[in-house]
Amino acid sequence: SGQFGFTLTVRSEGAPLAQTGTVAFRRAGSDLRLRIEDEEGVWGVGADTTWMLSHRTGKVYVDETGESFRASTAVVQMLNPLLIPQLLSAYLIGAAEVNVVAGSDCTALEAFFDPARNQVRRLRYCLDSRQLPLALDYTFDDGSGLHLALEGYDLQTPVSDTLFAPPAGVPRVQTDDAAGYLLAPGTPAPTFALADASGAPVALESLRGKVVLLDFWGTWCAPCVAALPEVQALHARYAEQGLVVLGVSAHEPEEADPSALAAAHGAAYRILTGGEAIVDAYGVHSFPTYYVVGRDGTVRHATQQHDGYTALETAIETALAE
Repeated sequence: SGQFGFTLTVRSEGAPLAQTGTVAFRRAGSDLRLRIEDEEGVWGVGADTTWMLSHRTGKVYVDETGESFRASTAVVQMLNPLLIPQLLSAYLIGAAEVNVVAGSDCTALEAFFDPARNQVRRLRYCLDSRQLPLALDYTFDDGSGLHLALEGYDLQTPVSDTLFAPPAGVPRVQTDDAAGYLLAPGTPAPTFALADASGAPVALESLRGKVVLLDFWGTWCAPCVAALPEVQALHARYAEQGLVVLGVSAHEPEEADPSALAAAHGAAYRILTGGEAIVDAYGVHSFPTYYVVGRDGTVRHATQQHDGYTALETAIETALAE
């Protein structure tokens, strides 16, 4: 049982994105209580309940089936597979090779992926003697990388059960599935008009007759940034067949430049801003979230990052063939 606090710094191609958070956990045999809090929200595992409070939407998402939410903040991305070991094996699905390398400063878990199936070529976790994460590194096939570092922690006293329960007095979204509030296939995609980097409005309605891939993301979201090369690969592969990719950035801090960051990671598709105006209409609570909209303006497919990209690509090909 215990609690530790930390400062987590995310760096991508030299551009620092700092996040600070705290983690509380308690384990008794197979029974785990977990709470992770950072600037994006709070993610908790209690007795038969997982939940996530989003500071950006002001809502708490509760799942009483015992399934884990696909939370995507940098803090959760780094700690989740390590504090819940059964998720680590799921996280490494698709790895062509996994090695454990013992070193003087840490024990590293290295996973290498098939370049034909994944833009991530190498994933490396570095653990200290207490099995706490020191660093997480991605290497992409274009040579770029993403580095997450745990700069310090302090083990403290055991924590109370109240920390692991969903907060009271906050609007709730109850779901039997972590992705259960995404729009179902066949649903008309909510219309919108958002500005691109030049300030020009881009209306979904104007793209009728095209297949549209919506990537809900943010510069503050480490997994979103890590996924940009994969989204760019879909754009490059299918643009001539009629696919339009729109990167919909949401909840950006004032100093953020989503278009510049996306371009630095090779994204050549249009980046829209102000996506927070439409995330509720699309049922988006976790980033990244992807929608494929058919030529007739209806939803063909909705998914989140951890669902993998094979189904997303299949949905795009199906929609383009219609």
